[in-house]
Amino acid sequence: MTGVQFGEWPYLEVESDVNSYAYSPDGKSCAMGLENGVIRVYDASSWTTIRTLTGHTSNVYSVVYSPSGLQLASGSRDQTVRVWEVISGDCLTVIQDFNGSVHSVAWKETPEGPYLVTSSKDKSVRQWEVKKDGADYKVKLSWSKGAQPLIARGMLIEGATGLSEINEKLLKQRRAEASRESLAEREIQEERQEVHQILANMIKAAKYMG
Repeated sequence: MTGVQFGEWPYLEVESDVNSYAYSPDGKSCAMGLENGVIRVYDASSWTTIRTLTGHTSNVYSVVYSPSGLQLASGSRDQTVRVWEVISGDCLTVIQDFNGSVHSVAWKETPEGPYLVTSSKDKSVRQWEVKKDGADYKVKLSWSKGAQPLIARGMLIEGATGLSEINEKLLKQRRAEASRESLAEREIQEERQEVHQILANMIKAAKYMG
């Protein structure tokens, strides 16, 4: 087998079981997702730790580099997907409201920009548009398929492409918001309802004690 080189990885001792790993597109770094929720990024030549990414609260089942190698996406048992900046180690955005562990994450490069595809224990497959907006990153749901109902609380669908009128109505029924203004308004309403409920409970308790 001419031109093929065989070898072994150096022995790496980490503090927790390794659930997932991925090489960067240029092969210069490798990311490992651990059972304790930590992600370690190694230099693939010296195998020294470059970055330690913390934020997940449970097993990291999937890690994958973006096609550019500048970002890293991770899926976890904590029912979230995180997108990281590899150079700084900063968490750029968090996708929440899955109904189960996120088992796999994949990047999809298109002329319109990068997308993330996720699969979860809730039997869903979803595609997300990842777009930079100034210094921040926005994540918008592009499409979703699965047997379980989607919980879309706090999700912004403003500017999402490929959504039919019916799908948009279904997302709004599941508490997705059409704009940042409507999201802020809903949060205020929920805070008021929570305060009213606390006051009602206090009044009941006072009557019972009296």
